[in-house]
Amino acid sequence: MNHLYIIGNGFDIHHKINSKYTDFRIWLNTNNPELLNKIEELYADSCNAEWWSDFERSLASKDIIQYAINVAFQNQPDLSSEHCDRMWDLAERAVDQEMPEVYKSIKDCFHQWIIQLNPPSPNKKIKINNTDSLFLTFNYTKTLESLYNINPNRILHIHGCIDIDENFIIGHGKSRDEIDNFYEKQNLSDYKAINFLTKTELTQYDEEMLDYLIQPHVEAAIYTALSQMSSLKKPVEELIDKYSDFFRIIRGTTHFHVYGFSLSDIDMPYMDAIVKNIGIEDTYWEFSDYNNKNREAIYQFVETYGIRNYNIIALADILQE
Repeated sequence: MNHLYIIGNGFDIHHKINSKYTDFRIWLNTNNPELLNKIEELYADSCNAEWWSDFERSLASKDIIQYAINVAFQNQPDLSSEHCDRMWDLAERAVDQEMPEVYKSIKDCFHQWIIQLNPPSPNKKIKINNTDSLFLTFNYTKTLESLYNINPNRILHIHGCIDIDENFIIGHGKSRDEIDNFYEKQNLSDYKAINFLTKTELTQYDEEMLDYLIQPHVEAAIYTALSQMSSLKKPVEELIDKYSDFFRIIRGTTHFHVYGFSLSDIDMPYMDAIVKNIGIEDTYWEFSDYNNKNREAIYQFVETYGIRNYNIIALADILQE
């Protein structure tokens, strides 16, 4: 195979498929507003349009820390109760119950949303070499199969595909160590409600004692929340290993077409595996960009890997006649 096409969501968006993450929010607002409210409760401080536009990466945002502190506030132990010793894990258990339910619902609804997306627009077809090419797509749709008549045997849907997989792979790219390192740099006093017990009527405890009593309660809730959040990391390394044959097959490929792919840090390990398998010498790379939104990431990618022979195009400029 002389050509490898690397396909991202921008490819489907170009074909007028309503597959933006902001479209997912609109769909949730109509079909599962309760889940939407839960998501925006978990990520309350920054769950705006920008958050939704980068949905997968946003799943690892620091808002989860504030959420855990709020849960600790709502489930604080009653220090005046003789059963107080049984209450120190209330917040931890509340987080451990709610977050997995929300994340499971996100995955279920994400699948439901994908399978009802509108079909691709035929008048947006672009020029694609369909003879000596392989396709690595990060999309769950079958645009390549249905619109371009690409043989499914030459397509790897690395994160799942409609009609084939019930559980699509979605998630962020941060490891547990990265999440823990970020948390260690946080100053909890900057978060709301962290000193909530000092505002209670438990005057028999001085402030130093309150801090001593409440810190493990809050930290346990935060630790549990971060643990649940880390479970949403995409298993990129496992997938590269699972599809190692594909990455070996592309050795010797000379032309690489990166269409609608954002080159985000979440999926960069795949690109790293490709480059390490094929090398850079005597290869040509073509990147699509829409309104210069991805140009900086492209420049960084080619500089990082020493790619010299490349071109940046717009998909609208290579439409089939």
